[in-house]
Amino acid sequence: MHIKNMENKISIKNKLEKKCSFLEIKSLDKIGRFSGYASVFNIEDSYKDIVIAGAFKNTLKTKNITSDIKLLWQHNQTKPIGYFNLIKEDTIGLYVEGQIMLEVQQGLEAYNLIKSKAVNGLSIGYSVKKFDFNKVKKNRILKEVELFEISIVTFPANEYANITFCKSKNLEETIAEKIKMLETFLNIRHC
Repeated sequence: MHIKNMENKISIKNKLEKKCSFLEIKSLDKIGRFSGYASVFNIEDSYKDIVIAGAFKNTLKTKNITSDIKLLWQHNQTKPIGYFNLIKEDTIGLYVEGQIMLEVQQGLEAYNLIKSKAVNGLSIGYSVKKFDFNKVKKNRILKEVELFEISIVTFPANEYANITFCKSKNLEETIAEKIKMLETFLNIRHC
C-alpha cells in the first residue's frame, strides 16, 4: 500500500483520515455563521497530499450536507457543534458555509475561541476513494475523497489556515485582513 510511509503523519482509523488542510475562515458573525475554505486545490499540504478539483464531487452529489457531513469540535464525534448550510467546490477549493450552535456549550466556547483567534483552523475527516502516488515526490494526488466531517481545530497543518475575518470588527481592520489574506494566497499559488 502506497500510504505506508505516511502512517505517522496521517491519523487513520477504520479508513477515516483526519488532517488539517488549507483553510481560510472568511467570516464569522454574531450568531455563529461562518464561511471559508476547508480545502484548497493544487496545493501540497504538510502531509504532502494534493487535493485536485473534483475530489469532493461524488460526496457532494450523494450526501445531504446538512445532516450527513458533520461540524465537529477537534474531530471529537461526541462534540457536534453545528451544521453546514452550504458545501461546494469552486475554482479555489471546497467552500463551506456553516452555523455554529451557540445554544450548545461547546459551540459557544468554539465561537468565542474563533472570535478571539485562539483557535484558527479547520480539518477534514474523510476516506480516500481514488488517488495517484508520485514516487519521486512521495506524495498523494487525491482525486476522489468521501467527506464525513469538518472540524474546528486548534492547530491547522498549514500555517496559512487561519481565521482572517470576523464581521464584528470595524471596516478598516476587515479590509486590511482581506488584502493580507489575498496577497498570501496569491504568493502561495505562484510558488
